[in-house]
Amino acid sequence: MTAAEKLASRVYVVAVGTVTSLAAHKLLKVAWTFATGKKPPSPTDRRAHWVWWISWALAGAVGTVMSQFIAERLSLRQLEDVVAETTS
Repeated sequence: MTAAEKLASRVYVVAVGTVTSLAAHKLLKVAWTFATGKKPPSPTDRRAHWVWWISWALAGAVGTVMSQFIAERLSLRQLEDVVAETTS
């Protein structure tokens, strides 16, 4: 893989990762609201119970890791297809 291909790979992964992370965060908010019937806890809400905060943090961590995993897999697969087309 040439230096230009490596750079293109990194840029593509970052772009897809950003979009995927934003979508995952939105999906997580919707799923939280659906499951609990309440909006996710706000950082400024002092009345929110610590259990809600821990639950929200764990859900966010899992969502972030999964979105990064999906983004990297999809973007690398697409990049491999593009490189295969240009080299053949």
